[in-house]
Amino acid sequence: AINELIVDTDASFKSFDSLTSAIAFVTANPNTIERLSTASYRDEAECGALGIDYPDGGGADYTIVPSDTGVDDDGGSFLDAGSKQLKLIHDKKVSVRLFGAVGNNVYDDSTHLKNALAFVNTLEGVMYFPVGDYVYGATDSLVVTESIEVHGEGEGSKINWISDTGTENLWDFLPVSIDPIETFAIKNIFICGTHKTNTSVNEVYPLIVYNVAKVTITDVRVQYSRIFGITVRNASEVRIDGCTISHCAKDGINAGNCDFVSLTNNSVSFTDDDALAIHNEYYSDQRTHVITGNKLKFCQGIKCTGVHNVSVTGNTLDFVFGGAITVKTQNAKLAGQKAAFGVVINGNVVSNFFNRAAIDGESTNASAITVSSAGARAGTLTAIPGQVTPSGSFDLPYEHYRNQDEELATTTPIPNSSGFTIVGNTFRRDVPQSGMLSALGKGVFWTRDGNVDIDLSQANAMSGAVLKAEEGVVLNLIFSSNTVEGVDKFISANATSLLKDWKVSQNIFTDVNNIFVQASASNVHSIYFDSNIFDLDPYHNNAGRQADGSWAGVGDATAFLLQGNKGLHFSNNIFRNLSRITDIDFDNAYRNGIISSNGDVVEATPLVHKFSTSNIGVGYIPKQAVNYRVIQADPSLASYGEFLNDMLISANGKPSSGYYLSNHFVRDKTNILTGAGASRKMTYGWLRLTTGSGHVDGTDWETIYIDAPA
Repeated sequence: AINELIVDTDASFKSFDSLTSAIAFVTANPNTIERLSTASYRDEAECGALGIDYPDGGGADYTIVPSDTGVDDDGGSFLDAGSKQLKLIHDKKVSVRLFGAVGNNVYDDSTHLKNALAFVNTLEGVMYFPVGDYVYGATDSLVVTESIEVHGEGEGSKINWISDTGTENLWDFLPVSIDPIETFAIKNIFICGTHKTNTSVNEVYPLIVYNVAKVTITDVRVQYSRIFGITVRNASEVRIDGCTISHCAKDGINAGNCDFVSLTNNSVSFTDDDALAIHNEYYSDQRTHVITGNKLKFCQGIKCTGVHNVSVTGNTLDFVFGGAITVKTQNAKLAGQKAAFGVVINGNVVSNFFNRAAIDGESTNASAITVSSAGARAGTLTAIPGQVTPSGSFDLPYEHYRNQDEELATTTPIPNSSGFTIVGNTFRRDVPQSGMLSALGKGVFWTRDGNVDIDLSQANAMSGAVLKAEEGVVLNLIFSSNTVEGVDKFISANATSLLKDWKVSQNIFTDVNNIFVQASASNVHSIYFDSNIFDLDPYHNNAGRQADGSWAGVGDATAFLLQGNKGLHFSNNIFRNLSRITDIDFDNAYRNGIISSNGDVVEATPLVHKFSTSNIGVGYIPKQAVNYRVIQADPSLASYGEFLNDMLISANGKPSSGYYLSNHFVRDKTNILTGAGASRKMTYGWLRLTTGSGHVDGTDWETIYIDAPA
């Protein structure tokens, strides 16, 4: 019997317990009512058979129309009932439950979801997923043809995509005209693939948006993708905000060849490739990118290839491998075969960046920031715009910066990467370099093949640089007001890298093995280090450090490994807790113009110039070009770390207190004249005769005069 409940005194209207009973009534009584209402899509018995609650959330209002509308029964908007059809009364927000979707994580909802989307396309409306686990097992895609939105209720609205082993993406975008779809927005949805149970990579995407001009993706979660989590291609505007991505076989979020991309407040973890990636194969005049406020963990970091006008600000990256922030040019097209320029990296916190070789051998990169300027088409440095041509003129870069596309010849010039501002970031290690990662209770790395625990004591586990210059000419880089702590190196440069007009200023480097390392070459850089603190071994952990704070060998902790390269300029820096400043004799390097130095300060307890195992704090004490600040550098003494005095380089009179190094010279600022006539002379200064704190004329100091006859 058909369960009918009249809820209206209008004889043309009836209410039913389900669509099943409504269709049966209208089929049997085609001319009795004009409108009806259902409490559920399925009746109580049907819901019981599916193991779901009654009502099932699919109740709706309908009008009764003749069956000759020409519209086929789609299970939701039009339903056949004998000689009549039930026509759904709707607004632009259409629930998938109105088309029979169950959402119990067992029943295959594919057909119902496809029918609902087809109807929403006609409305340019909203496809709505109430809370539920919707199984999608079809081998074809959900096809978007018009500007629509997809809404859910958060992680409780879940699409379980069980057919990601096939050849089709979950979503497909096929505009009805030659123009792209104007807009697509999706929010508050959870999409889950099968990579947890099938770890092979398959290039079908849970959410790839293309053929759409403006894309907005908000509060979407994607997990266990067999490829990328969220992907967008060739859009004019992309905004991805508040999304959560985890356990993806490759990238978390990837935008390629999009003009404006905003990636904000997303959380990406446990991906086997880049957490966030922006790849540009060609330029456009509008191309700008913003990457802000994202939280990334146990994954590769942020990669921007072939980008210009990009801001990477306020992101937090922890336990990253294979590179934390990469801005580079690559030879592969979609990976970014263009130079990068106009890049701001500001206010990020990067902790614990690992060498991927120690995890699964997939990559040897372990750097916090990687920059490069490989001429993907130009081939050699001399062919890149900005270099001097054989005729002596300049090939200006400006016309080559924009509007390059993939159709250009392989010999088309590409500009050098230029214009990097790296300010106010923190780069640090906060885990010990011993024991197993799992013992820390912070988790382990995840790759497409499963979890990977690593031994933190491996020599290469955390061997990366804060700033890696991979290859090519990189111009105009500012690295300022950053904090670097507990890392292997600051700058690492390949032999083919040329660093021009770099300014490194007002940074603090603590517990760092090396400041600058370049492979053996004869490059002439122009890097200016100004007002930095270089404190390489503050905790006396270096194997070459002796109990009293001195150094067993000259090369135990070298700040700058030049290895034949030149063009480093130092001013107003502080050097402490290192065996030597440069790998070549500092005094000779200064005299021969390999480096320059002005106003730099060495903090130590010095005994002699040059290298000596008797010097405490700093092993090599330069004879010239630096100032000396005497501190108590012997950790066995109660006064360890106390400031004793600056060794003055000029004074109004001979120093009478403080510790001074033999052969130190203090210039007389007063230029006092003594004597008369041919015997007149001027006090030029005072030469230190001993090392220590005595100040006896003739014993500790000798006054130096210059003849100044009247």
